[in-house]
Amino acid sequence: MADLPAEIQHLVASLDARDPERATYATLCYFFNVATRKCLIYEHRPQACRDFKPGGQVCQELRRAFASCLDRFNDDMRSRH
Repeated sequence: MADLPAEIQHLVASLDARDPERATYATLCYFFNVATRKCLIYEHRPQACRDFKPGGQVCQELRRAFASCLDRFNDDMRSRH
């Protein structure tokens, strides 16, 4: 995070202060725009994001885990109705 511009560091610190448990959530990044499916700080993205390869092994593992989670959620919702 030290490589990010000061205004982005300040924003992250502010968002983290509002919800200190957020780092433990399986949620999208603060800077991922769901509507456009684009990173809002792409030119300043952290190394972990730079290293992530769409379609690569980690991507496929995350997609499988996410799909499995969605399947469980859908099954749970169907069983409630």
